[in-house]
Amino acid sequence: MALVADGLVKPEQGDGAHFSEMARQLVAAAIEVIVTQEEPNRRNLIAVADLLLSANLDGTLEAWAENADLVGHRPAQTAATILRAGDRERGSIQTAVSKAFEWMQSDNMRHFLAGSSFRMDDLLDDQVDLFIAVPLDQVDKQAIFMRLFINLVLGTVVRQDGRRKVKAPILLVLDEFVRMGRMEQIMNIANVAAGAGVEALFVTQDTGQVEKAYGPNDARSIFGSCITKRVFNLNDIETAEWAARHLGESTVYSQQIREGKAPNEGRDFSYSEQRQKLMTAEQITGMKADDLLLLVGNRNPLKAKQNLYFKSKAYRGRFDQNPLN
Repeated sequence: MALVADGLVKPEQGDGAHFSEMARQLVAAAIEVIVTQEEPNRRNLIAVADLLLSANLDGTLEAWAENADLVGHRPAQTAATILRAGDRERGSIQTAVSKAFEWMQSDNMRHFLAGSSFRMDDLLDDQVDLFIAVPLDQVDKQAIFMRLFINLVLGTVVRQDGRRKVKAPILLVLDEFVRMGRMEQIMNIANVAAGAGVEALFVTQDTGQVEKAYGPNDARSIFGSCITKRVFNLNDIETAEWAARHLGESTVYSQQIREGKAPNEGRDFSYSEQRQKLMTAEQITGMKADDLLLLVGNRNPLKAKQNLYFKSKAYRGRFDQNPLN
């Protein structure tokens, strides 16, 4: 329940942090009520949304607060807390809840959410491959759906806690993951992915986006958990400087020769060594479009060419066309 609620409610900064946290608690409480009180065919997100977005929400909260034995103590306590809040605070909480379900209000999406054709455990059994393909102009609008879905996948894996091994390693590819906001499950998977049988591939445009969503410390944790780092097509100078630092330095040896001024004087030789970056930030941003920097653990970095699947003979005939084109 908390996992679903965390996926639905994006965290806010500043004053909005309190309202988003209260909205998250309210959503979790509503899920608990639906799961325990509704018929099996009504135990879905549609029922949760209809309950929380109804015009009589205050009446629902009053009923929860007065019937703890029926709905459960957590929903009752959450309802009592919200009912004690002032009108403005309660309105802000309801606005946060409304944002959490805005993405699913179309009839097509409601129909899509009415049932499921697989179980999350099918991932662990290597029975299913899951793809979330969203048109570029819908990414921000459907960010909550993607956030929720990924939260469920990550939670399924992390929840095993070593008790159950996956039949085959799960490759989790998260393209532009920062656009979904901060996700606590991302931190979990970054720290326990290897032991849980998951290989995570995070894709982002620059390091600044990750730091903005997760903060400097957690961003460093995410980057540090990635044994392999691939850098290409950079336009951001700060990210290029980050890459230059991680590439490391090399030692450059130089020799100086001083000719004697007098005919009988020989040559003087002197030697020196200097440390310099393998590549500067300017050199990194100036790389060709198909160049790639590869950093693997403590091994020496590599500069290589990208293996583009749509240009490679090895992949010819092995991939489908983009369904969104």
